[in-house]
Amino acid sequence: MVRAYGNPSSDECLSRYHAARSAGDSALVDSFVPDNRTGNTKSCGFMRAFANWQPPGSPGQDSAAVHAVATGIIAADNAGDIVTVLGYYADSAMLLPPNEPAVAGITEIRHRYQGLFGAWQPAIEGRIDEVVVSGEMAWVRGHNGGTLRSLTPGTADRALDDTYLMTLRRRGGTWQIARLMWHGAQPRDAR
Repeated sequence: MVRAYGNPSSDECLSRYHAARSAGDSALVDSFVPDNRTGNTKSCGFMRAFANWQPPGSPGQDSAAVHAVATGIIAADNAGDIVTVLGYYADSAMLLPPNEPAVAGITEIRHRYQGLFGAWQPAIEGRIDEVVVSGEMAWVRGHNGGTLRSLTPGTADRALDDTYLMTLRRRGGTWQIARLMWHGAQPRDAR
């Protein structure tokens, strides 16, 4: 995030941000420069950190934490790491799969994942389309593509093309999945 710290036409830090083209330019961006307004020196790196700093629990940090849950569970699914996967869910979480009964509670969710990982190797390609945070609740809307690779001889791999909605609750500073529902992204007749 780039912010001007005064008059953009005379702000040396802003000029350095605009001139930086790669991470290798960070020494240039973060160096001390004269402050044209006061005549003192200032640290552009400190100014950048201060401009991007947000208090704990701020919307930007909450959004990033919720985003990390949504991407983290995909990575854990792809690794077949049931311990990490279950760590993302609240104990009272519920899965709402299409055309199936709800899967309620962490014990039932564990059984579902054990069956999944026993029969399939996920290779999910996730995309997050929207993250909304409101107080202690958050919502993630996205799409999962990729493949479920069959671990059962004679069973074909399954292509994924699902739209999902994940609701999360913050408990003790940690975001956990409360509900996860999904359905095919394409209308039934188009499949």
